[in-house]
Amino acid sequence: MKKMILKAVAKLGYKAAVDAAGAASIYGIYQPVEPKSVQELRNKK
Repeated sequence: MKKMILKAVAKLGYKAAVDAAGAASIYGIYQPVEPKSVQELRNKK
């Protein structure tokens, strides 16, 4: 019984993470390009 509940909670957490990050990013298909302004800010530090 305990394992069944833990598996259900794990599935819900996994689904929430996939939904939050987007389905494409979980497979590594889509990696957005960082804007140049952000790159410049990062390099100044």
